[in-house]
Amino acid sequence: MERESPDDPAATPPAGRRRPRASARATAGRWPPVRRGLRAAHRVANALLLAGLVVQFYAAGWAAFGNPFTFHAVLGWALIPLALLSALLALAGTGRDRRSALAAALVGVLALQPVLVFVLSAISIAITALHPVNGLLAVALSVRLETLARRPSRGASGPGARAAAPGAEARHGRGDAPGLDRPRSGR
Repeated sequence: MERESPDDPAATPPAGRRRPRASARATAGRWPPVRRGLRAAHRVANALLLAGLVVQFYAAGWAAFGNPFTFHAVLGWALIPLALLSALLALAGTGRDRRSALAAALVGVLALQPVLVFVLSAISIAITALHPVNGLLAVALSVRLETLARRPSRGASGPGARAAAPGAEARHGRGDAPGLDRPRSGR
């Protein structure tokens, strides 16, 4: 096996130019076990987050009937770092895609919760009343993240990957566009 010499014009880019970076597709196959682990960790973090949000609503209802809000407040503060961890795992495991964007939005929504209660309550109680609505938005984002996390990635294969409909290739010829290689019926 010969090594390319530094004098070979094909081996080095022209002066002032950098060598083009490998595409994301070309580098995606280098770390698949790590990415699978990060995606699995993201799913676990998001499932814990969703469960915590459900418990948050229970804790708020518990406190609304005369009990202290301590548990609701402590759990709320604990969910923000968990959401941040989930967002970082989504970014590391899937790259910049819809899951990462939704996870980052969820961090923002949860970070807004204490602002609605402690900061904006001085301005208007009507703004503070958006606290439970914002909580519902957090639950909706977490549910959407959970459904996206359960889907296999594009190009995935294995037991969790979606298979083509049975007979799809037979119905559509080679399996590409429907009806391109079949004669048209007489209409």
